[in-house]
Amino acid sequence: MEPTKPGNSLSATSWLRKRAENVIVALIAIMFISFLLQIAFRYFLNRPLGWTDEVTVLCWVWLVLWGAAFTNSPYLHGHFQPGFGRSIRHLAAGVVELCALHEA
Repeated sequence: MEPTKPGNSLSATSWLRKRAENVIVALIAIMFISFLLQIAFRYFLNRPLGWTDEVTVLCWVWLVLWGAAFTNSPYLHGHFQPGFGRSIRHLAAGVVELCALHEA
C-alpha cells in the first residue's frame, strides 16, 4: 500500500473511508458481544441483563446510519426511476387535457 501523501486527496479519502469501515466493524463486534452476553446470562446464569437489548439495537441503528452515510458511494444508493419515460409524460398530459376539457 502506498503511503498517504499530504497533497493527495484521493488517498486521504480512501484512508477516511477505511476508518469508517473500521467503525462499522467495531459496532458489529460490540453488537455480537452484547448478544452473546445476553444469551449467556439469560440461559446459563438465569439472570437476564436488561441493557444488552438496548446496546444491540443502538449498535444496529448506528451501523445502518453510519454505513449509509460514510461507506456507500452515491452511485450505490437506490432511487426510483420509472422505465416508461416519455410515454407516461404524454399519458399524464393527455389526462390533464381531458380533465381541463371536461371542466370547460
